[in-house]
Amino acid sequence: MTLPLAIALALLIALLTLVSYADRLYTERGKFLSREFEENIAVFERQVEPRLGVGRTRAALSMAILVQLTTASIALLIGYTVFYDGVWNFLEIAQAALSITVIVIVFNRLLPFVFFSRTKGEWLAPLSLLLRILIYLVFPVTLVLGFCLSVAALTKDHAEPEPDRPSEAVDALIEAGQEEGILQERDRQLIQSVVEFGDKTVREVVCPFMKIPLTTSAELSLRTTSCRSRTRKPAPAPSVS
Repeated sequence: MTLPLAIALALLIALLTLVSYADRLYTERGKFLSREFEENIAVFERQVEPRLGVGRTRAALSMAILVQLTTASIALLIGYTVFYDGVWNFLEIAQAALSITVIVIVFNRLLPFVFFSRTKGEWLAPLSLLLRILIYLVFPVTLVLGFCLSVAALTKDHAEPEPDRPSEAVDALIEAGQEEGILQERDRQLIQSVVEFGDKTVREVVCPFMKIPLTTSAELSLRTTSCRSRTRKPAPAPSVS
């Protein structure tokens, strides 16, 4: 590989890391996240996003497209280094495929996660102008893709909205918390018991009073309460309470 190609590859790898981190910020937004992830998103919303000059939806779509375009450019560049001289073999192709795989794993998945967990994201603020330039570079692509997505959404059959199911929403929230390591199994059981208790009515929980005359014998009182599944036995007193 020549020096210009090596420099171009290094720049593309750095760009892939940057846009992958920004894309991860948008995809993780709104989820039940750990404190480190929340800090990164908060810093991004406060220091970077206002400088991008576009809406949140457009910026998120731009970052997703930039990740794909940068990965494809790296693959094309590595492929060019293999085939440009017209002499190649199976070993070179295998090495190129392995190089692309390692680059995707390290710079598209691993490093963005490390930045999430080890930094607060303040390092991204000086690069806001670069992100803005990249967004405007892919603006024609996002414009066409956004139009196509809008047309596809209009042609989609609109089904009847399903009724809200709070229990399913709570289960999804608990699973997200467990995946992030925030909630433990005992926390899951506690939250589920609270939700189940919230679906019960007062009649299912509280036993109504039974008015038993003071002249009733103890044997008859016990027989009456046992046949009605009472958990407490009445004590004769002037007042039922």
